[in-house]
Amino acid sequence: MGTSVIRTSKQNMEVRKSINFWVASFVLAGVLLISPFSRGLFNGEGLTFLTPILNTALWVSIILFCIAIYSIYFAKWDWKSGVWKSAIWLIPLSYLISTMQPASQSNSNISFLIALILAVGFLIGLHWNQSDIGSRTLLTVIFSSGYLVVLFGMANWFGNASFFGLIDWSNDPFTSSKVYTDAVMYGYEGARLTSVFQYSNSYAAFLIALWIASLLFLVQSNKFKLQIICAFMVTPIVVSLLLTLSRGAYLIAPIVIVMILPFLHLKKQYKFLIYLFSNAIISFVTYKVIEAKGLALQQNYNPTNYLIAWLIFIGLSLVFSVIVYVVEKWFSSNAEETSSPILKRIIVPIALVALSALTAVLLFTQPHLLTPLPDALENRIKNINLQQHSLLERVAFYKDAVKMIQDKPIIGAGGGAWSELYEKYQGNPYTSRQAHNFILQLVVETGMIGLVSLLTVLFFSIRQLIRSYSNHQIFDNQKTLLYFSIFLSLFIHSLIDFDFSYVYLSFIAFICLGAFSTSPFVHVEEGNVKTITSVKRFIYPGFLFSISLVIFAISVSLLSGMQTYSQARKMMAESNPLPQIIKTFNEALSKIKHPEVYYQKTYFLAQAYQHTSDPQYLQQALDTIIEARNREPYNKDLFLMEYQLSGGQSEASFELLEKNISNYQWDIQMYEYFISHAFQIGYSKLQTNDIGGAEKYWRKSIQKYSEVLDKIATLENLPAGQYQGRPFSVTKPIALNVSHIYYLTGSYENALETIMPLVNPELTEPIDHEIVLLNLAAQHQIGNDPDPNLLQGLVSKNSEYQNRYDAMINQSPVEIKLTP
Repeated sequence: MGTSVIRTSKQNMEVRKSINFWVASFVLAGVLLISPFSRGLFNGEGLTFLTPILNTALWVSIILFCIAIYSIYFAKWDWKSGVWKSAIWLIPLSYLISTMQPASQSNSNISFLIALILAVGFLIGLHWNQSDIGSRTLLTVIFSSGYLVVLFGMANWFGNASFFGLIDWSNDPFTSSKVYTDAVMYGYEGARLTSVFQYSNSYAAFLIALWIASLLFLVQSNKFKLQIICAFMVTPIVVSLLLTLSRGAYLIAPIVIVMILPFLHLKKQYKFLIYLFSNAIISFVTYKVIEAKGLALQQNYNPTNYLIAWLIFIGLSLVFSVIVYVVEKWFSSNAEETSSPILKRIIVPIALVALSALTAVLLFTQPHLLTPLPDALENRIKNINLQQHSLLERVAFYKDAVKMIQDKPIIGAGGGAWSELYEKYQGNPYTSRQAHNFILQLVVETGMIGLVSLLTVLFFSIRQLIRSYSNHQIFDNQKTLLYFSIFLSLFIHSLIDFDFSYVYLSFIAFICLGAFSTSPFVHVEEGNVKTITSVKRFIYPGFLFSISLVIFAISVSLLSGMQTYSQARKMMAESNPLPQIIKTFNEALSKIKHPEVYYQKTYFLAQAYQHTSDPQYLQQALDTIIEARNREPYNKDLFLMEYQLSGGQSEASFELLEKNISNYQWDIQMYEYFISHAFQIGYSKLQTNDIGGAEKYWRKSIQKYSEVLDKIATLENLPAGQYQGRPFSVTKPIALNVSHIYYLTGSYENALETIMPLVNPELTEPIDHEIVLLNLAAQHQIGNDPDPNLLQGLVSKNSEYQNRYDAMINQSPVEIKLTP
């Protein structure tokens, strides 16, 4: 938070001797080296995703506690920069405010905790980069973590990431697996490398950050051994990037490079481009070999071929290391440029933009130039266009996000709001629990308050970077540019994807944001710095200590609740006494009010009611699901559970369905429930001669059926390249119930028009029998001769169908008007 420590050799000595620094650094190293192997700490909002995030939060609270202790002894207050550095706490504050009216109370609370983790990440960068040893330690941990993820991804590509059989990656105790789940994913595009993230695009964003930072390190460092290690890893990074087949990453990478180059002296720009293009050539050559070897090993693993693949990969990586060695020797024999005018530094980036544009034009106008590439990569690049489905789908997401923002523009709808609300606002039946844009998703969740908070932090951080740049401090502190490049890569890519939903990636991004927000060589005037004395000395550390306790307490409580919930599930499996199981569920819910826990408790109580017929269990189930729905009003699973428990085909349960169906306006199953339910209630009214009641509910069925037809018509107007998403069409249950209404009211032509497309002469399912029976009766009513073979086939299934057919054709229509 708002501290600025003047960097001197004395301070470096203080850091070296600070046990808090080394404890915090050790914990940070553990977090960044271990956490990515839990699916990159993806915030998937389910309990399976939550445990590793909570464990990380515990360790982060320890780091913050160490920062608080350190601040007591070494903090000085710089009023000039201290206030704006406090702005980072506005982001978790905006998430806290958004919990007042959340779409999901559980998701909102978890998002608040994650925002606190990210704020601590910012402080880590801020404090560690205030000393040279801290900055070196931080970069070492970040690079080590990234390189480990890259090597792990390649091990999976070669078919064995078990570390010589030490680790079994299978989630099934009865099977074993040498590879991480979905580290390589297969789709219509072919095999795509995802490493620990199980999503190739976000992995590609991370690879861009590592790649550009590694090239910058090669250009800036004067430590030869570290340069060689870094050079060795560049080829695996770029080959991995190619294996992700991420078109967005291929487009983002040149943008980031062009934005970074002006921060380098001219000679360093030349070195950067030499390394960039030489490695690109090696990587493309390597890619063809590695792709073939990896695909073969994934299909048929062989230890000998596995070793050969690694030796080839290592050999080609060493080639680039040799190039770096030669280039460094050549440049070291020439005097280093001490300064470069800004106009000279933008010449190379402008030339690179022109070259990129020319290359793009050539590739799009002369696609045969891509022929030497492997088929998968060639097809991915060829398909880059403005009518590509992934682009069109993202545009649809963004439009729907704007609708959400318009409804709650100030404080947002709480963390995780997009995943809860997107079905209410979507314009077609896609499935995406992420908005694929960090800024829009942030505004959906926290409103304008969250947006202003983020922009405030970004504004002051980038202003500090530009000041350092204009004063040439960034050239003295070359590590600052590394942090900026990592943040910039991840942030820009997050504008087209959901990279920041991976807490591992967003944590690194905020660490780097904090790191480039400060400079170990910035001069602070003595008049602006005050040593904190007496009671005031403890205000800032006390605040940090309080936040660390909040993070720790929330994490421990939620972890304890999850453990209790697991115990309840185990007791269910072991058929323990009902009161004990209910008591354990209640204890779990007192600590973690997650929708999954509510659902399982309700399900268990409903099962208990079915087995015992004791009404108290049904009442407890209803009380539980109502409490859950008050906290999670848009959760579909909880809604369906309440619908099932609320009285079957009663009018009360229909009102519940009618009230909530707009939240899932592209779920065809909801329309099936609605139309069927309304038909059944109307038919019951008809049996009691309540013609008005029947008309009321049957009109609702027909109106909802018209909505389905209208929505189907809108799908026909989607852009040619955009996928529809989930199936959405007139289903058999919908057609059968609507046709029944038409038939009973004498609209035989409408009944026949609705039912005919779904007639199945094979009579595969019971519903096919009902459809055929209604079709035959409607044919008779309009004067057509029913197909005797179809009728005979129906009767052969059950002779009762003949009696039902005779009764239907002699039935008089009910005088009901289905339209207003």
